[in-house]
Parts: sequence; C-alpha cells; structure tokens
Amino acid sequence: MRCAIPFFVLVCWLSQAVAQDAAKKDLEKFQGSWKAESMLIGGDKLPADDLAKFSLTCKGDKFIPADNPTDVTTIKLNPAEKPAAIDLTDNRKAFLGIYRLGDDKLTICCAEPDNARPKEFASPKGSNVYLLVLKREK
Repeated sequence: MRCAIPFFVLVCWLSQAVAQDAAKKDLEKFQGSWKAESMLIGGDKLPADDLAKFSLTCKGDKFIPADNPTDVTTIKLNPAEKPAAIDLTDNRKAFLGIYRLGDDKLTICCAEPDNARPKEFASPKGSNVYLLVLKREK
C-alpha cells in the first residue's frame, strides 16, 4: 500500500515545525525589559541623551517602547536563516533585519522599510540601516 502523503511533503512539514519551534524558543528569550546600549543609524551614533531614554519591553510577540506604549511593534523571527532573521512590523511598514541573541544582549540590525534585509551586523555611513544593541534589564 502506498503512503497517501508524499515523502517530500512530510519532510517539508517537519522542517517547518522544527523552524517554528526554534522561533518560539528564541522569542521566549526576548521576553522582558531591554535598555539600549548603543545605536547607529546610517553609521551615525544616536546622541547619548536619546540613547539613555531608549528602552523597551518584549511581551509575547510585541516590542513596547517605555516612552510610548501605544507604538507597539510586532516581532517575527526566523532563526533558521543565517544570520537569524527578524521582521519588525509597526503600524506603518515592516523593517527587515537580522538578530543575534546572547545571554543578556540582543543585537538587531535592520533596514528601513522597502529595503533589503541586511546581511551583516553593520550600519555603514550614509546607509538606511539601523544597528541596535540592547542589554537586558534586571
């Protein structure tokens, strides 16, 4: 008797399930409060006064900024990509990026909407790329 589900369909389904599980595990590690340690926008450092005010909380699949709790950003992760991919969507558009997650550090590099996902953790001078390093608040 032949199997009703082709083998390649089963393999695709299983690999998608594994990827979703990995994304869920990474998202669990995002949970909590984060404070900006450094931020580059188009290669330029965010002024220290602005950086000191930049903090956010991750709840579920949302980033909520401390200074404007109604400006929520939805997070979608794909850790199977190399480097791991992140899509940040606010009420306007999607910011495509990459992320690196350490014990108490989260680095996000993303491009402005309608631009390609960065391939490395860098914000070249004059680019439309943001490089944000966050440290977990305890």
